[in-house]
Amino acid sequence: MPVRILWRRKRPVGFLRDGLRRSGTALWLAVIVLAALSVRPAAAQFSATEGFAADGQPNWNFEVSPYVFLPNLSATVGLQNPAGFDISVNQNRPTVSKLTSTLTGAFMTDNLVRYGNWSGELNFLYVSGAVTRNVPPILPGGSGATLKATASELLVSPGFGYQVLPVTASSQVTLDARAGFTYNSVSAGAGFEQSRFGGVNVSTDFVQPWIGGRLSYYPSPDWRIVTTLAATGLGVDGGTIGWNGRLGASYLITSWCDVTLAYAATQTERNGSLGANGQNRSVNILAYGPVLALGFRF
Repeated sequence: MPVRILWRRKRPVGFLRDGLRRSGTALWLAVIVLAALSVRPAAAQFSATEGFAADGQPNWNFEVSPYVFLPNLSATVGLQNPAGFDISVNQNRPTVSKLTSTLTGAFMTDNLVRYGNWSGELNFLYVSGAVTRNVPPILPGGSGATLKATASELLVSPGFGYQVLPVTASSQVTLDARAGFTYNSVSAGAGFEQSRFGGVNVSTDFVQPWIGGRLSYYPSPDWRIVTTLAATGLGVDGGTIGWNGRLGASYLITSWCDVTLAYAATQTERNGSLGANGQNRSVNILAYGPVLALGFRF
C-alpha cells in the first residue's frame, strides 16, 4: 500500500515536471523569436541613402518582396478564330473572351538591387480568372448550356533606374527615373462545358517597353512610403499605351525584414487589326486591388 501511494504521488509530480519543462521550452522559443523580431541594430533602418555606405561610397543593397495580390479582374482577349467558328451566344458573335469576375490565381514578386544612384529591378505578375454564363435553351423544353470563359496573364518586367533627386544624409524624398521592357504571356479560352467538341483557345506572347518613376518618402527610420508609376506599350505593337502603378507603406520589422501594405493596378493593352478571316488579336487586361508583402533585405 505505501508503495502504491508513493507511485501515485510521484507520477503526477513527474508528469507536471515534464509538462512544465515542455511549456518552458516553448516559452523560451517564443521569447527568442520575439527578441529576434524586436532587436534591431543601429544600421537597420529605412533611409534615403540606401545604396550608399556610411562613408558615402556606393554599396550593394538588395530587396526581395513576394506579394499577396487580391485584384479585381477585367479581361478582353481576342480568340483569333475565323468568323465561321466563333462561339455564338444570344446571337452575338463573341470573338473575344470577356470575364469580369471569379479570380482563380494571382501573385506578384518585386526584386530590387541598388548600387549608389543606380538600381535594377525584376518584377513578376501572374493573374488568372474565369467566369461561367448560363445560356437558356433554344427550343421550349430543351436543356440549356453553360459557357465558361477563362483568361490568364504572366508579366515579367526587368528594368533599370537612376536616382535623379540629390541625396544627402538628411534627405527624406528620393526619385528614380526607370525604364525597361515587359514580356507578356496571355492565354484565353471559351467553350460549352457540356460540349463534346471542346472550345476555342488562344495564347499570345509579346514584348513591350515601359518608362516610369519611383517616388519614395521616408517619414522615419521605421517607415517608407513608395509610389511607382509607369507607362507601357509606348506605341509599340498596334500603337497602344498601357500603365501600371502602386502606392504602399512599408514598416521595418528587423534589419532584414519589412512588411508592406499597398494598392496596385496594372493595365495591358494591345490592339491588333482583324485578319482577313475575322481573327481578333487584341488584348485588354485590367487588374487592380490591395497587396500585402513581406520584404527581405540584405
